[in-house]
Amino acid sequence: MTNNQNSKFDQDLCFLFYITTKEIVNRFNKYLKQYNISFPNYIVLSYIKDSEEIYVKTLCDKLHLDSGTISPIVKRLEKKNLVKRMRLPEDERKVVLRLTGEGTSLKKEFSDISTHVVD
Repeated sequence: MTNNQNSKFDQDLCFLFYITTKEIVNRFNKYLKQYNISFPNYIVLSYIKDSEEIYVKTLCDKLHLDSGTISPIVKRLEKKNLVKRMRLPEDERKVVLRLTGEGTSLKKEFSDISTHVVD
């Protein structure tokens, strides 16, 4: 392949990834609308394990998001009573999250979400 062909291929591939990702997120958002949460909220909620705490920093690292992106999501989830945010008494800079009962129940609703999104 020539450089021009390589460039065209890269552009086409990049465009296909972009369009595919956008379509998948749109499908998730349409399904999640009935639960009044968005795809980013769903991703954060899904990553928190039932009955376990997780540091916000760990969540940022695992989801490849910065704290400026995670913080508003966590605030929305907390406002909806889906997560509980707690500062550690020994170091108030560290924040841990835990699913509430409502968060755990909602998360169970998502067990077969992919089949609904793909159909």
